[in-house]
Amino acid sequence: MNYSRWLIIVFVLSPVALVAWVMTKNVSGFQAAKPVTASQKAADGLIAIDWDILGLVKPNQLSPEMSEEFDPRIKALDGKKVKLTGFMLPSSASREQTLFLISRNSSTCFFCLPGGPESLVMVHAVKPVTYVYDPVTVTGRFKLPAKPGDDIFYEMEDAVGVK
Repeated sequence: MNYSRWLIIVFVLSPVALVAWVMTKNVSGFQAAKPVTASQKAADGLIAIDWDILGLVKPNQLSPEMSEEFDPRIKALDGKKVKLTGFMLPSSASREQTLFLISRNSSTCFFCLPGGPESLVMVHAVKPVTYVYDPVTVTGRFKLPAKPGDDIFYEMEDAVGVK
């Protein structure tokens, strides 16, 4: 028997399988990060944004510059008061954040694939929001880019963190 293959199986693949199994269980308080989605109408009257809706954006292939085409459901959210749950990506080393990104996926989970620009929302908070690794919910006014080809697809202004 080839011992190098056996060593690879035992010392490389076994830990990977163990970590994958642990990620599906709630072991010692650890819970696997899952994509966060919400229904369109929240009980508090705000529009709860579903991450799948934000994914309905396509690059404009006919445009000479980089631009995007938003689904009508996304355009209907522009200027509306919304609620969004996701993972914070801080813009500074401070514990309290007033400007940060909120993402569909956790940045601390190496099993979660990174998303494109449709999976990020720039948040401008009125009061500082404490950075945590768990999902956070923020409410605010949803805003689409002012001009095609802006650096970020989505923004939330006048945002407030929900406990």
